Amino acid sequence: MSSATTYIAEPGKLPDNNVLTVAVCIVSNDEQWFGTPEGASSFDGESWTTYGTTDGLVHKAVNDIAIDSKGLIWFATPVGISSFDGSQWTSYKKN
Repeated sequence: MSSATTYIAEPGKLPDNNVLTVAVCIVSNDEQWFGTPEGASSFDGESWTTYGTTDGLVHKAVNDIAIDSKGLIWFATPVGISSFDGSQWTSYKKN
């Protein structure tokens, strides 16, 4: 029987309890990505990292997350999309 883990919004962890999407990154590890109305957070099993517009995300609300075959992580937001390669962000806004 497997167990469930509950994550809640806390400083330095999830920025919001309203999680809109979850993606499990299995490119290099079992990193989990969570999209919320207040940003995107990654969890590697031990530590959390949260990203927002000051980090390079095109909009703070993340509606969907996808990981492509090259390991690039894509974030869909209300105003466009952003990609993250683990160190650099690239964003595209709607016209």
